[in-house]
This record gives sequence, structure tokens and C-alpha cells, in this order.
Amino acid sequence: MKVHAFGPSKLIWVMPAEQGGLPMFSGAQVPRYPMTDKFVDVIVASLGALDPWRGRLRIETDDISTLIVGPPEMLLPALHDL
Repeated sequence: MKVHAFGPSKLIWVMPAEQGGLPMFSGAQVPRYPMTDKFVDVIVASLGALDPWRGRLRIETDDISTLIVGPPEMLLPALHDL
């Protein structure tokens, strides 16, 4: 973030996306807790819904949840598919 000063008390905050530089990103951390003995199969099958998005979004799965990061116009449809 850059701060431009104009006079003693006038500050303008300029965010990178407002400069036409970096795109805006959003993220979601999604846990899956299926209530079944076959929870691993259910989780793995549900994560398969994200396969078409893997080249366009950052998708990381750990022991607890899945993190999905990307532009909002891609992130929201991917979450819908999940």
C-alpha cells in the first residue's frame, strides 16, 4: 500500500488493485466433517468437484480443511461446485 501526502493532513491511501496493478483475490477455508464411517471417501469425492478449477485457483488441503484462493469471479463458482 502506498501513501501519498498532499499538505499537512491530507492522506490518500492507494491500494494496488486501484492502481490497475495486482488483481483482487478472495479466499475461503472449507472444512468437511461428514457424519459417516466412510468419511475419507466422502471427503475425497467432494474434493473431486474442484478438479476443473485447479489450474485457475490456489487449492491446498491439509488434515483439517481445504484452502481455496483466487479471483472472486472464479472462487465463488468453485465453492458452489464443492
